[in-house]
Amino acid sequence: MEELESMMYDRVNPKSIDEINYRHGINRGPILDQVDRSAPLYSRLIHDIHRASYQDEILFHGRLRNFNYRIQQIFQQHAECTNRLMMQCETEVVLRKLPLIEADHARALALLEEDEAALKSFEKAKRRLTAAQLEREAACHAMEGVEEEAEFSEFHAPALVKSSYEMNTVYQRLRREFEFVAQQMTMAKDRLAKAGKEREKVERLVSRLYCRTQNSVLRTKYGFVKVKFYRVEDNVVVVTPLHWGGTIFIPIDEILAYEEMYKEEECFAMVDEDEQERLRLETRRKEMLAEERLCRKFYIEEIVLYVQERKAMANAEIEMREYIRQLEIEEMKTKYSKMVDDRNRINDKAARRQEIKLGKNEQHRLHREWRGIKEEDELSMKIRENERAEALAEALERQFDKYLADQAMQGKISADMEASRLAERLREAQQIAAEKRKAFEMKMLSHAEERKFASGNEGSEYPDEAFDTP
Repeated sequence: MEELESMMYDRVNPKSIDEINYRHGINRGPILDQVDRSAPLYSRLIHDIHRASYQDEILFHGRLRNFNYRIQQIFQQHAECTNRLMMQCETEVVLRKLPLIEADHARALALLEEDEAALKSFEKAKRRLTAAQLEREAACHAMEGVEEEAEFSEFHAPALVKSSYEMNTVYQRLRREFEFVAQQMTMAKDRLAKAGKEREKVERLVSRLYCRTQNSVLRTKYGFVKVKFYRVEDNVVVVTPLHWGGTIFIPIDEILAYEEMYKEEECFAMVDEDEQERLRLETRRKEMLAEERLCRKFYIEEIVLYVQERKAMANAEIEMREYIRQLEIEEMKTKYSKMVDDRNRINDKAARRQEIKLGKNEQHRLHREWRGIKEEDELSMKIRENERAEALAEALERQFDKYLADQAMQGKISADMEASRLAERLREAQQIAAEKRKAFEMKMLSHAEERKFASGNEGSEYPDEAFDTP
C-alpha cells in the first residue's frame, strides 16, 4: 500500500515515470526493489518520493492554469478579429457616405464662418450705433446748453456792455497794484538775502558776545559753567562750574569750538530720534496690516464654514425630500393596486373615469418630480453661486496681499484706502451674484407658471368627468 501511494503514477506507462524520476533525481523502481522495508532509510526514501510527486503535481496544475489563461487570450483575440471583420464589411458603405458627410461638413464650416462674420459685423455696427447715439445725446445736451447760454447772454448783454468799462478800470487798477506788489516782493527778497548774509557775518560775533557776557551759562568739557568775566588781553573767559567749586580759564575759541560740536551732536541725535520714530511707526503699521490680514483670513474661513454648513443642510433637505417622494410613490402604488382590484367590480364608465383619474395622478406625479428637480437645480445654482463668490473673494484676497507686498517694498502702503476699495469690490461681486440668483429664480418661477398652465389645459380635455385627485 505504501509503495502504491509513493508511486502516484500508473506503472503501465514507464516512460513518464522515468522522466519524472530523471527530473527529481530518483530511480524509484530499482531502489524500491533493492531496499528492504525494514531498512532504516526506507521511510526517508518514501518521504522523498512523496515530496517529488507533490512538486510534480503542483507543476502540472501550474502548466494547466497557464494553458487555460492562454486559451482565454486566444479567444479574446479571436473576438476582436471577428469584430474587425464585421466592421470591415461596413467599410464600403462608410466610404460611399464619407464624401457626402465631408461636403456637408465643409458647407457647415462655411456657414459657421459666415455666421461668425455676420455676428462680428453686427457687433461692430451695434457699437457704432451706440457711440453715435451717445454722441447725438451729447450734441443735443450741448446744443440745449448753448441755446440757454445764448439766451442768457442776450438778456444780460446791455448790463455787460454797461459794466465792461468799470471792469476794465478795475482791471487796470489791479494790474498797477500787482506790478507795485511785485516790485515790493523783489525788493523784500533782496533785503532778505542781504539780511541772511549779514546774519552769517554777525552770528560768530553774537556767539562771542554771549560768551563774554557775565553770568552766561556755557557748555564745556567740564560740564555747564557760568561766566564771571572776560579777559581781553589774551581772549580768555574766566568761568566757574555750576555743580562744583573752582575757577577755570578757557580760551574763547575753544568754547566756540565745543559749542559747534554740541550743536552737531544735537542735530545727529534729532536725526536718530526721527529715524527711530519712523521705524517704530513702520513696525506698528506692519503689525496692523498683519492683524488685518488675519482678520480677513478669519472672515474668509467663517464664510467657508458657513457655506459648508449650508451645503450640509441642503444635502439633508434633498435627502428628506427624496425620502418623502419615495413615501408618496409607495402610497400612490398602494392606491393604484387598490384601484386595480376595484376595477373588476365596476362598470365601463367607472373604468373610464378610473383611467382618467390614473392619468391625472400620473400627471401630478410627473409635476411633483419636475418641481423636485427644479428645486434641486435652484439649490445647486445657489451653491454654485456661493462657490463662485467664495472663489472671487479668495482671488481678491490674493490680489490684495500681492498689492500690499508690492506697496510694502516701495514704501507706499495705504491700508485704509485699499481695504475700503477691496470691500467695495467684494460688495459689488456679492450684489452681482444676488442679481443673477434673483434672475434665475424669476426664470424658474415663470417656467413653473407655464408648466402649471400647461398641466391645467391638459386636464381640461374631459370637462364632464373632472374630479379631485389625492
